[in-house]
Amino acid sequence: MERIVTLSDDEHSPVLILEYYHFEKILSVPNGTCAFIRSDAKNVTSITTWNTNTPENLAKARKMATELTDILAAGQKAHFKNNRGYGNYGVYPYPPQNLNIR
Repeated sequence: MERIVTLSDDEHSPVLILEYYHFEKILSVPNGTCAFIRSDAKNVTSITTWNTNTPENLAKARKMATELTDILAAGQKAHFKNNRGYGNYGVYPYPPQNLNIR
């Protein structure tokens, strides 16, 4: 993805992990049977690392990750009527509690 290259710099490194697997077994279990929503949607994880731990770099990393996932989500809208995004991670305060930043 060209945008990842243009967002990368000496301080920040964004990465997208795209998950691909065969859906036949997953889709053989009806929705409502288990807690997990089954569909033929793919999963993606956005990870951004940075060298210097500052509130500004954290904000930039979040902005980069949001932009990249928004690009992917926009491409999926045409394929999925009920786009039900799921995030397994929360927004945590900065700095994290009990972390000594130097």
